[in-house]
Amino acid sequence: MDFEGAFSCATGLAHGATSSLAAGKGSNHSLGHFATAHQPKLWFDLIDDVSCPAEGPGRLLSGRHLSVQAFAAFSLIAYFGLCSTVTAAGVPAFAAYGSVSAEWFEPGGTTRYKSEADVTFLYGAGLWQIDLDIKSPADQAGHHKSCKKVPEGVRYFTEMSPSASRTVGDMPLTPAVAEPVAFPPPEDASLLCVWLTLCPSPALPIIGPGRIRAFMPVPLMLHPRNEATYSAEYLDAGSVFLSKLLITNNGLLFLSGADPVRFQKPFGDGFFDSAYRVLDRTNIAGVSFPVRSEVRHLNPKPGAERVDDLYLVSIQKLNVRKVEFLSNGETPSEPVATPHLLAAFDQRPPGLPKGVTMNHLVTNDEWVSITNQRLASLATVYRQITTTKRSGKNAAYLVLFLLLTALPVLALWFLKHKTINKQT
Repeated sequence: MDFEGAFSCATGLAHGATSSLAAGKGSNHSLGHFATAHQPKLWFDLIDDVSCPAEGPGRLLSGRHLSVQAFAAFSLIAYFGLCSTVTAAGVPAFAAYGSVSAEWFEPGGTTRYKSEADVTFLYGAGLWQIDLDIKSPADQAGHHKSCKKVPEGVRYFTEMSPSASRTVGDMPLTPAVAEPVAFPPPEDASLLCVWLTLCPSPALPIIGPGRIRAFMPVPLMLHPRNEATYSAEYLDAGSVFLSKLLITNNGLLFLSGADPVRFQKPFGDGFFDSAYRVLDRTNIAGVSFPVRSEVRHLNPKPGAERVDDLYLVSIQKLNVRKVEFLSNGETPSEPVATPHLLAAFDQRPPGLPKGVTMNHLVTNDEWVSITNQRLASLATVYRQITTTKRSGKNAAYLVLFLLLTALPVLALWFLKHKTINKQT
């Protein structure tokens, strides 16, 4: 079914207003209608027109009232204090294949940047993995991006062309970052679009009723003053796939290494920030799957005088061409190669000094919990490292760390050359 109709969406609540439980239930076959017990007063009128330069003027947002649908049968738990827990237990393991495109715009509407990639999404037993094979722009063609859920967080990396990769002996060494969050790095909008669409029961960074952390680069996103309002819907009653997510920020601009600053009027009280929606779905073996979606991000226009004077910053579009169920450890028809050796820059352990990551090696992309004895001991070493002045004790810890980091590399090198010598 094609959802090309008007997209009626919320821009926010009056300060202090909270969500109400929905009176109506059933599938969301119309994206222009929300059934609610009551309609809270808007703190500003709904945005009327936002033009997409690539598609010509179009009504991204329409309507005059906000309808907020809270979720029945929800518990709030997890990473950022409270998080929706619609169960994904009924979703079998599956693989989905398709493509994702992205386009960024200048305030005047001209295209600034475009990208396109092939997508592979894997899901099973509550674990997920996203892989993007970059097709454009030309200077990134052939690169491979990957993000997956690991214990206590996610890991992600970008593989360059073989000629640009670092090696340990003859073995490619791929840098990978691990962060203590439940979603892909928000600064990679294409990864985030795929995750919002295909991850069953996505662990949204909800911090309270009607409140969420607005998506932005992780160090900024975790700032305690990052509190946005949101509304969300799922494909059907009881579905685990998100069909709509609307976020309104609180009027603060977050900057690296500085305190947040408030936007100038009329945006100081907040403005509509982003809209995710499913455009089309299909039914496979009784499971309703999203097959086409988009995410739109907006910013104030320079010199704007009204709170609805926004321009389209970027749009990401996902198209799924095939979905296959996997059973009994079945291999996907289009498997993704796993790097043999990853240089992990691990931010998962709590209490690390600012700017410090716990560095270690990961083989075959098999990540262990930070409670693992080896990693727990290594994290203790890293907690002694400061980014400024080091005492003699800290220097000793640094030497110990270098030895611990080098040992796995030396062991791999020794085993590899021992095997080669036996063969000769």
